[in-house]
Amino acid sequence: MAVICMTAAIALPSCTHKSEDSRPVIAVSIEPQRNILRQIAGDRFNIVTVIPKNESPETFEPSPSKRMEIENASIYFTTGLFIFEDNLRLATGDESKFINTSEGIDLIYEVSHGDNHSKFLPTIPPGTDEIEADPHVWLSLRNVRRIAANMADCLIQIDPGHAGEYKANLLKMNARLDSLDNVFAARITEAGSPAFMLWHPSMGYFARDYGLKMITMGHENKEVSATTLKALIDSARTENARLFLFQNLIDSRQAESISSNTGARLVKFDPLAYDWEAELSKVVDELSQQ
Repeated sequence: MAVICMTAAIALPSCTHKSEDSRPVIAVSIEPQRNILRQIAGDRFNIVTVIPKNESPETFEPSPSKRMEIENASIYFTTGLFIFEDNLRLATGDESKFINTSEGIDLIYEVSHGDNHSKFLPTIPPGTDEIEADPHVWLSLRNVRRIAANMADCLIQIDPGHAGEYKANLLKMNARLDSLDNVFAARITEAGSPAFMLWHPSMGYFARDYGLKMITMGHENKEVSATTLKALIDSARTENARLFLFQNLIDSRQAESISSNTGARLVKFDPLAYDWEAELSKVVDELSQQ
């Protein structure tokens, strides 16, 4: 389904080589979105990222200056899955500029079981209360295809004069994503790497794409109980998980303890990196060593 972009068409300046950037502003929530949008839009827009570096989207609260950025933007490409995005939409009162780039993606749902332990399901079970969609949709080449298409649809609507350029850029990006997807699938299958560990449950879509088992050892920067930790370590040993992805914002002490108790390699991974493709490629490289 095509994204409906309600914002009126905008006029792009003929020259952008000025002391002040006169290009129309488009806001995105996170750096991976900025990367995707740049590949589709080129340099026709001034793209601003709402989330500052080293801040978690799950706990981020926009400052007045960030709210002003949104108000000044022509459109805002959201993930559609973070609470702060809903708060910004309500605060600005202008729904037309908020475009959900996750529209059309087959979401995974997270069910909380307490003690920072969660289970991920493809559908919402009846009568479930503590549940939310996994927001890390950009950590999947197949999802990125949909995100890029949603962005392109909107750009074509607001800037029809350059529709051919946006369509060509999308086709080029899709070809690269398909090629990379095939490489990832072949390498993971050949390596026989069915399981991996990580702290924050950010790789559910990636795991689904390639038939992997994601063993989540914690959630955000919180320690789990000794009983839960032992059960998770036992599960990692049973599944022969030899890779433990460790996010930049997490206290490393418990991660290092888990690594030493399982014999898994501890590898730094940044789910919010601008170069999301390099991060995913690094994960595949590591999985191929198992």
